[in-house]
Amino acid sequence: MSEPIPVQFLGENWEKGPWIVPNKFPPNCKADAHAHNYDTIYYIIKGTMTFNDGSGWYKEGDLRWARANVVYGPEEAGPDGCTFLLISSGPMDVQWKDSETHVVKSD
Repeated sequence: MSEPIPVQFLGENWEKGPWIVPNKFPPNCKADAHAHNYDTIYYIIKGTMTFNDGSGWYKEGDLRWARANVVYGPEEAGPDGCTFLLISSGPMDVQWKDSETHVVKSD
């Protein structure tokens, strides 16, 4: 991903959770192949997104489960962008396939 996308955290606190992170990708935005350190659910609120894993395009109302530490992607938003929630079973980070790990939480 060329530029960080700011996120909002909706849990009580980062250590205690719950870990709910709203995201908004601009049109045709791509996030390189990566994994998360905990099982994560994507809930698509608006727009479309593909994970380039053969599962097709996800649209408003769709859910997708990503198993912890399993690399997938690149994620790609459709032509109208994509607004989605990430719901993690623990304090989330992004483990980029060909780079360093970044904690998702915002400051």
